[in-house]
Amino acid sequence: MKNRKVTDFFTHTCGCRQPADYQRGVGWAVPMYDAGPVNDLRARYVILGLDDSGVADVDFRKVSYDREAEIALAHDAGLPYLDLYKESLLTGRTHQHDHDLLQDINAKYDYTNQAASFLARS
Repeated sequence: MKNRKVTDFFTHTCGCRQPADYQRGVGWAVPMYDAGPVNDLRARYVILGLDDSGVADVDFRKVSYDREAEIALAHDAGLPYLDLYKESLLTGRTHQHDHDLLQDINAKYDYTNQAASFLARS
């Protein structure tokens, strides 16, 4: 994988296609796809190896963690959208594009006004 552009990696490894601008190196593209049910619930991250020319290596990693302990921490911290967070940790299912559901939750817990108040203080 040495000395390959990230866009080349995504195109050839993931089978993803970026707009021509991304393939010419004008910007970054991240593959987005519907992978269906998530069977591997380990945390995921990527390490980018950089050199003088840019990204020299891409190393995807996964690590196991205690999901129940994470849910308890989120509960104790008063994390907003706790039910959705819990569902995503336990099943891999996310709702970030379910605008109707998010709008209902925002109204139920007054998250929109809470966010506006928080931003006004910043």
